[in-house]
Amino acid sequence: MLNPELFVDDAHVRRLNLLAEQVTEQLRIAGFAVPSDPTAAGGVEVEVKKVRYAPGVFLFWYVHPSWSRQVVERADEADGLRFLAVKDVMEEALVKVLQAVGFTAHHHEYRDWSGWEVRDPAEEEETP
Repeated sequence: MLNPELFVDDAHVRRLNLLAEQVTEQLRIAGFAVPSDPTAAGGVEVEVKKVRYAPGVFLFWYVHPSWSRQVVERADEADGLRFLAVKDVMEEALVKVLQAVGFTAHHHEYRDWSGWEVRDPAEEEETP
């Protein structure tokens, strides 16, 4: 069993889940695909991280898996650079759309992952 001290409390998780639902809705309204499994279909992943060292709602962009396979199979450096450029541009677009509808977003780099954290400005004012 995982140590509960590593995770935020239930009330915090409920707030994060609500924020994730709001973010998902706004991204879908804006025309982004937010599938249940973005790694299999391509699109946006809106993930709730509950770990105490980095809790929040994070965004990740996945290109269609056929392109990922093509880049890996061909091992072409130019394809890899285009792949990363598209990922960066799409994540930037996601952030700009969410900022336009009132959310804030910050990029975070952690030891084992990185991503865009989205916050509700009202919630952000309450958080030290």
